Amino acid sequence: MNHDINLMQDSADSELRFVGEDQLAYISMIPKETQEDLTAQLQDLAEFENLWGVYSAKGELLIVCDSPSSAWEYAGEQELNAVRTH
Repeated sequence: MNHDINLMQDSADSELRFVGEDQLAYISMIPKETQEDLTAQLQDLAEFENLWGVYSAKGELLIVCDSPSSAWEYAGEQELNAVRTH
């Protein structure tokens, strides 16, 4: 019986790793060092003082935006539940 409990716990832990993966997004200002790398790659971004990112639940950058409102709009269009991080 103890073995069954361990299997259930392992199953629950593996399922929790994917909770919110396609539903949750984080919105945050992109750090200056990353902004410099991005503007070197994408010339159109060089004119903006601050850039905002929408990140997946896994922490992957989904899109770069020029304002927080653009980031929120993108998250809404993609039907993501967004939260702001700092």
